[in-house]
Amino acid sequence: RHPSPLHFTHAEAQRWGSCLVAMANSEEQADELEALESIFPENLSVMSPTEFKLSGTADGGDYDGVDYVASYNLHVKFTPEYPEAAPQVNLVDTTGVLDEDEAAVTELTELIAETIEENIGMAMIFSIHSAVQERLEDMLTKQRDAAADRADVAKQAEIDAEIARYTSGTLVTPETFAEWKAEFEEELAPARQEFRRLRATTVEGKLTGRQLFEQKKIKVDSEDALTDKTDIIVDTSIFDDLDLDDLDLPDDLDGGDAVDAPS
Repeated sequence: RHPSPLHFTHAEAQRWGSCLVAMANSEEQADELEALESIFPENLSVMSPTEFKLSGTADGGDYDGVDYVASYNLHVKFTPEYPEAAPQVNLVDTTGVLDEDEAAVTELTELIAETIEENIGMAMIFSIHSAVQERLEDMLTKQRDAAADRADVAKQAEIDAEIARYTSGTLVTPETFAEWKAEFEEELAPARQEFRRLRATTVEGKLTGRQLFEQKKIKVDSEDALTDKTDIIVDTSIFDDLDLDDLDLPDDLDGGDAVDAPS
C-alpha cells in the first residue's frame, strides 16, 4: 500500500510558504551581512543578524585651509521579508556638512528611498552605501568649488576697483589737454604777475651782476705791469688804533729811515 499523501488546508499551506520564504530571506540576509563584513571590516558595527550600522566618509578636497569632509552611518534593519520588501535604512551620526545643511540630509534621505525602490528583490545595502557616499562627495566638491568661486569673484572685484582707481576720470586727448592747459594758464596768470612785480621791486635801483663786474673789473696785462706800473695806495687810517711801539719790528725798520713808496 502506498502511504496516503499529506493534505494541507489553504491556511496551512500559506503558513508553510511563508516559513519557506522567511528561511530563504534569512539565508539571503545572512549572506549579505557576511559579504558586507568582508568588504567593510572597519566600517561595520553588527548589533544582531538583522541590525547593524555601516559607516561612511566623503571627501570633497580642501581649499584655502578648509577640508570639505563629512561622515555618516547607515542604520540598517532587515525586515523578515527583505530583500523582497524594503529594509529600514536611516542616516544617523552625521558630521560636517550634514550637521549644517538640512537640505543635504533631506536630499540623501530621498536618495536612499529611491535606491531601495530600484533594488527591491535583491541585496541592496552596498548599493545604498555607494549612492550616498558618491552623492555626498559631489555635494562637498560643489561646496569647495563655490568657496573658490567666491574667492575668485572677490579677488577680481579688488582688481577691478584698483583698475578703476587709476583709469577713472576724463580720458586725456589733445583736445581735453589743450582745454585744461588754457584753464591752468588763466588760473596761473595772477600769480605770475605778482611774481614779476615782486622781482622788479627787489632789484629796483641795484646793479645787476654783470654791471657790477663791468664797473669793477681789473685789467692786468702782465706781472711786469702789476709790479712796475701799478701804484700801490695804502690807507694808513686802518693802523690808527694800533700801538706800533709794541710791535717786534726788524732792526732795519725799527727806528730806521722811512720807506719810500715806489714812484
